Amino acid sequence: CVSNCPTGALDQQFFSAKPMSALINRSIRVNDGSVIFSCYWNTAPPRPLSQNVIKTMCAGRLQCGDILQAFQQGAQGVTILSCSTEMCHYGFGSSMAHENLRRLFDVLELLGIEKERVHVIQADT
Repeated sequence: CVSNCPTGALDQQFFSAKPMSALINRSIRVNDGSVIFSCYWNTAPPRPLSQNVIKTMCAGRLQCGDILQAFQQGAQGVTILSCSTEMCHYGFGSSMAHENLRRLFDVLELLGIEKERVHVIQADT
């Protein structure tokens, strides 16, 4: 999986570093300082919010670096809309997302960033 590739050899073209950076920057501007990521398979939030959501193929694809980049670019908070473990389209993505978030919270603590600035909303698709 892209989010766990230790060498960075795997990539998803639209979700690679440069396009992701642009999407994060736009989300911060449009959403008043917030970045919202959502699993592609998750139910979209109500409009107009859904127009400003960064869709990824799976919440498990999000890397710590994506969320850290959002804070580096000035995000006040990050919301991640994830599928429930039982309803995950890929079967393992939700579990991978939780593992990635556990690592992210460890990094945030080291950097002095409050983990409360990251909100995870798990919903059935």
